[in-house]
Amino acid sequence: MKKLKPFFVVLLSSLIVLFSLEPASEVPKLEWMLFADKGEHFLAYAALGGAWMLSGSWKKAGFRGLLWCLFLGVAMEVLQPYFGRTRDILDVLADALGALSGLMIVLLLRKLVRRTSGCG
Repeated sequence: MKKLKPFFVVLLSSLIVLFSLEPASEVPKLEWMLFADKGEHFLAYAALGGAWMLSGSWKKAGFRGLLWCLFLGVAMEVLQPYFGRTRDILDVLADALGALSGLMIVLLLRKLVRRTSGCG
């Protein structure tokens, strides 16, 4: 299982790059979601942040995960105009908030599981 953990980080990062650099007309939209575009950013980076938290010790994984998510979010916004997309600083904010939320949710769930299982 340990070898699978980084796989999810790589998979989610790859999907984010794919969807971020694909022409906007070809990206699937979640029409039912409130603030669809920003919500999509938030959910994608929350999943990525959560995957980072599951991939290692919470101190190292949390810090590295947040840095990676911030780097990836900014890099995608910088690169998008070269792929016929537009930059939006609010996308970076949604990415950052999503990543932080994903990290925090997994951290809280880890603590809750430890408490209920009597391990801490």
